[in-house]
Amino acid sequence: YEGSPVATGVYFYYGVEDFENSGTISASASIGDVSGDYAEAWIYSDDYYSPAVAGVFFYDDVGSFENSGTISASASIGDVSGDYAEAWIYGYDESSPAVTGAYFYDDVGTFENSGTISASAQIGNASGYDSQVGVYGVSGVYFDYYVGTFTNSVSYTHLTLPTN
Repeated sequence: YEGSPVATGVYFYYGVEDFENSGTISASASIGDVSGDYAEAWIYSDDYYSPAVAGVFFYDDVGSFENSGTISASASIGDVSGDYAEAWIYGYDESSPAVTGAYFYDDVGTFENSGTISASAQIGNASGYDSQVGVYGVSGVYFDYYVGTFTNSVSYTHLTLPTN
């Protein structure tokens, strides 16, 4: 379907009554090094309703969500070199995430997490005249609508970026 994420661990288009995870679910998108004048590399969402990468993606209602396992999503692009070369990881716009561990577009009755839900994005070094890199919109968990009950007993990892 148009607007689907580039990579998902688990994807639900229709409603889910009960979702339970005690294992490992992961999704990743990766591009190697980018080189050459005017070279470009993008990992992005072309639709407001979905991120580019999601560990779990729910487009419709979720009755209950329970996670005691690991859910993760990651995106990476290598080094960028060349004049005017660029690399970007981004969502459809500023309000939608590019990478998210768990994405809920519609209502969620009960959300319970005692496991790990994480999201990360990384781009290597940029070199060359006016070369650019950027990461926009990374979230551990993203809710677009109503959540009835939210319980979390652990921390979320939101964003990992290089320090150079």
